[in-house]
Amino acid sequence: MRRQRLDRIIRLHLLLFLNGAGGFAGQLIWVRRLGWGLGAELPSVLAITSAVLAGLALGAWLPDRRAFIRRHPVPTYVAANLLAAVWLPASGLWLADWSARAGGWLGASPSFPAQWAVSFLGALGVLLPALLGLGLALPAMEAVMTRLDAAGRWAASLYAAQTGGALVGLLGGGLWAAARWGDLPTLGAAGGGLGGFGRRAGAGRAACPNRAAGCA
Repeated sequence: MRRQRLDRIIRLHLLLFLNGAGGFAGQLIWVRRLGWGLGAELPSVLAITSAVLAGLALGAWLPDRRAFIRRHPVPTYVAANLLAAVWLPASGLWLADWSARAGGWLGASPSFPAQWAVSFLGALGVLLPALLGLGLALPAMEAVMTRLDAAGRWAASLYAAQTGGALVGLLGGGLWAAARWGDLPTLGAAGGGLGGFGRRAGAGRAACPNRAAGCA
């Protein structure tokens, strides 16, 4: 029983690591591809980055408003990863074209407020499904761990796994892999990783030792 519980915790660390790696690799590519049309000036870059963070924050905030998500964190985690997994590669197919169109709306010399507003609202709108999924995954996993690890001994290492995955995703995926294989294959690999390991999390209801508590 103790060995089985430890195996579950190790799998959760791996899931969060891969969630961070896939999600943050996609985010760096999004910022770069949106910048092609919206511009690489400071207002555009700040607005696009703010939109990504705002979408993640909104996804993380939703569980506080939905009792279902708090009661059923495992299926919520799976659904969140699958949503991000679908939107990551799909966004690569049309994001550059949308960015070029938005750049045409702004014109050659947009004002600071116009450039910031179009960059922020546009990026938030077109990326919102994936950002909600990525943001929702963390509190869902936290709810899973609350039931599995009541003492909270693994909380810090789980967040460290997520952060480490984010670093690997940014450097290895968003920079190295995208430069070597291109943006679209990298987004596809990131989406495939999120979807595959999201399904893995749900296949065994791995993190819920007490289904009567309502986590499955």
